[in-house]
Amino acid sequence: MQLVKCETVDLEVPAGAELVLEGELLPVGWTEDEGRFGDFTGFVGPVKWNPVFRVNAITHRKDAIYYALHMPEEVDYLVSPPLEGSGWQALANAGITARAVYAPQSAGCNFHLYASISKRPGEGKNAVLALLSLKRVKHVIVTDDDVDIFSPAALERSLAYRVQPARDVIILEGARVPTSIPATSCK
Repeated sequence: MQLVKCETVDLEVPAGAELVLEGELLPVGWTEDEGRFGDFTGFVGPVKWNPVFRVNAITHRKDAIYYALHMPEEVDYLVSPPLEGSGWQALANAGITARAVYAPQSAGCNFHLYASISKRPGEGKNAVLALLSLKRVKHVIVTDDDVDIFSPAALERSLAYRVQPARDVIILEGARVPTSIPATSCK
């Protein structure tokens, strides 16, 4: 990789970098309140205090591209494929044949994971446990392979007509789950 020397700091950066911000973190403490900004959950996050960064130079390649993500949808869509891929892998490792795996945008593509599987007796619960082992998963729905898990109406219909809660719902108490609690104030 071709490197070039920075303008104001003793570092080298990739010559083809879109944008390089050179500067320093000042040892003067914290900024004024910063925020509240949109969060990937669709809620507004807390006010934050961040270190002061003084920009000394901005350099860029010719015809540089600067793209700012729009919160939360564009960030959500970036995390969905890796989580779905992890779901496929977890099911395969458990010996379960998946037909589809879906991390819905309505849950930030993080906390809910739906799977449609070709199941044999007991595999539905095994699939739930395999998917709950993933880091960002909090709620799992596993359906038969004839349910279109990408259709909210089809998913709700299967929950309404096929699920017997006493037999089919698993609640695990005390397990570690991801949390995302929107803050309303900063103390």
